Amino acid sequence: MLPAVRNTALMRGKTYIGIDFGTSTTVVSIVSYDEYDHKIHTKSLRLPQMLPDGTLYRSEIVPTVIAWLNGCILVGEGASQMKYQLKKGKNIWYSFKIVANT
Repeated sequence: MLPAVRNTALMRGKTYIGIDFGTSTTVVSIVSYDEYDHKIHTKSLRLPQMLPDGTLYRSEIVPTVIAWLNGCILVGEGASQMKYQLKKGKNIWYSFKIVANT
């Protein structure tokens, strides 16, 4: 175990949220300590994502895509479905990377 997790007293009564904002996908998880079974539990959240047709889609995996469509912001799966119908950098954004000077 990692040193910070070895002492579970640090986690009692607390919930932690982790966000993995990746280049192509994003995942949000919660971590908490269960005082009854003395275990650390991690759960990825099923996040709601609006599709272009207005349908609500839920998944633990959220495509790292943002789109501006008909005056509305789409994030995740709905935006990903519009990748090839919108113009990158104008009304859709994806493949975020920080470019380091080398």
